[in-house]
Amino acid sequence: MNKNSLKNDFFNHINHEWLEKTQIPSDRPSISGFGELDLAIEKLIIDLTLGFADGSKEMPDNKYIKEYIKLFRKFYNVDQRAQDSYKPAHKILSKIEELESFDELNEKFIEFQRDFTYLPVDFGVAEDMKNSKMNVLWAETPGLILPDKTDYEDVENRDKKLNAWKSMVKKLLIKYGKTEEESEKLLDDAIKFDSLLVESSKNSVEMAQYTKLYNPLNQEEIKKYFIGFDLINHASVLVENKPINKVIFPNEKIFPVFKNIFNENNFKIYKSALFVFNLLKVAPFLNEESRIISGEFSRFLSGTKEAKSLLKYSVNSALAYYSIPFGIYYAKTYFGEENKKEVEKMIEEMIQVYKERLESNSWLERKTIEKALEKLSKIEYMVAYPEELQPVYDHLFINESKSLVENIFELNAVRNKFSFKKYLEETNPKYWSMSPATVNAYYNPMKNHIVFPSAILSYPFYSPKNSSAANFGGIGAVIAHEISHAFDNNGSQFDSDGNLNNWWTENDLAKFNKKIEHIIRLFDGREVISEQKCNGTLTASENIADCGGFQCAYEAASRRSDFNRRDFFESWARIWRFKSSDEYIKLLLSVDVHAPAKLRANVHLMNSAEFQEEFDITENDKMYLPKEEMLEIW
Repeated sequence: MNKNSLKNDFFNHINHEWLEKTQIPSDRPSISGFGELDLAIEKLIIDLTLGFADGSKEMPDNKYIKEYIKLFRKFYNVDQRAQDSYKPAHKILSKIEELESFDELNEKFIEFQRDFTYLPVDFGVAEDMKNSKMNVLWAETPGLILPDKTDYEDVENRDKKLNAWKSMVKKLLIKYGKTEEESEKLLDDAIKFDSLLVESSKNSVEMAQYTKLYNPLNQEEIKKYFIGFDLINHASVLVENKPINKVIFPNEKIFPVFKNIFNENNFKIYKSALFVFNLLKVAPFLNEESRIISGEFSRFLSGTKEAKSLLKYSVNSALAYYSIPFGIYYAKTYFGEENKKEVEKMIEEMIQVYKERLESNSWLERKTIEKALEKLSKIEYMVAYPEELQPVYDHLFINESKSLVENIFELNAVRNKFSFKKYLEETNPKYWSMSPATVNAYYNPMKNHIVFPSAILSYPFYSPKNSSAANFGGIGAVIAHEISHAFDNNGSQFDSDGNLNNWWTENDLAKFNKKIEHIIRLFDGREVISEQKCNGTLTASENIADCGGFQCAYEAASRRSDFNRRDFFESWARIWRFKSSDEYIKLLLSVDVHAPAKLRANVHLMNSAEFQEEFDITENDKMYLPKEEMLEIW
């Protein structure tokens, strides 16, 4: 590449050779630094699974892995699935076909809640945002066919995507035994019902503001809005008659219109939608042909060329039920304790840097700084694997005499039951919501903890062979990114105990909102591919975390005696390497709260005076950002 290319596109300069040589796997929409690591772990897990299943590797004395292997065999037994074919689907979906009215659905609500998706209201249990140590009831209403509400705004775009969806579902309906005419009617009805939900749905930008997903209703309010459904009694049965003072809904827009949508006038089209969505739910577990058909719409949206192989599908699907216990086995077997200690040391360094930066903060009042320091001091960090496992895993047994579909429904019922048992019980901060074998990390604002699974603690993010600066530009920036989420536009609304509670002074909150507007401007409208631009509002929280992560990791790295800032900048650009189909980029731009990888790499480098100095960036270069446009938040 041109020697000056780094001044115009540092991401492409650093990743040029990788971008030219690396091929996107045919069963994935993209490849990246995260993706390559995930592929390596996937291969290891597949090799282990096959070895345990065929006896060529010694099965660990681990009850969870033994059940996982039983479930894997169910998925992988393509002959048995072909023999069962659509019989399990007929047995289950006949319950929907026999429904006559919403009144009858109301009577059978508990049974349907256990087995089916797309109910008028679907209950679950999760933390209370305002009392985060307590588990409470949440409830959702059906989502849309298309990925985002904005997909319905352009008629041509809407129809193109809906036709692709119809094409997929029609094949499944015909295989189920429906005639051409019956299939068309079911699909037209389902799309008609879907159209009734569009106006009262939230788009991705609204969903990204997750503190606005907290909309509690008391019993009287629930009765007022949800006419025709005895939701309080149903909820009482689900939680074994514990008292119900409130239910929290993520989407308040549905409240005034629920009765207009879910009424007897619309029952026939709703019933069609209910049938179709539950056929889609069960289709991946039927014969192989149906499994592959059921993924067509997803592959259409993402530009993925082909379905996953039977082997990959079987491993991934079985792992979905045992991901954390299997991940613990993976972490304890393949992750070194020395690496764990070094990463923990980096976390401590990063927290100390954050503390010092907060103490010397120039734009916050002392009162707000004290609250921020209190929150920082209470952040717990967890590395490699969890210390405790949720008890539900002790009850996920496979019945080898039953079909795959029967086992899946029984596993779901057990998970459902355990979820409702947690209602009004204290949350356990030691539980993870991500497998140790996942190449990712997260911050939970209601637990005020950060989690770094063992899988991400490898190259290109971390390696004992890297310079310290390269490791800080990789895993160090990831660590600081997760800490920064505690102080992004969402996380900043939770206090040190993880409760939704404003701890900001009025003046400081106004200043912070100005900084949020600034980072939105930094990203908004930047073109990614032709006529496809970044939404700065949708990606604000992740961009704030990246901004804080980059700057704090840089400062921590600079304190090491062997600091090499070029290593840091190059490592930062390397971890974001990414290549995908155009279709997948378009999809992510509409629904993903993360900015496109190239922008994550370049914009934060542009925002660094040290980067501009190191590479002699001038106003004639595309990597240039005027000092007055640079932003420091944390």
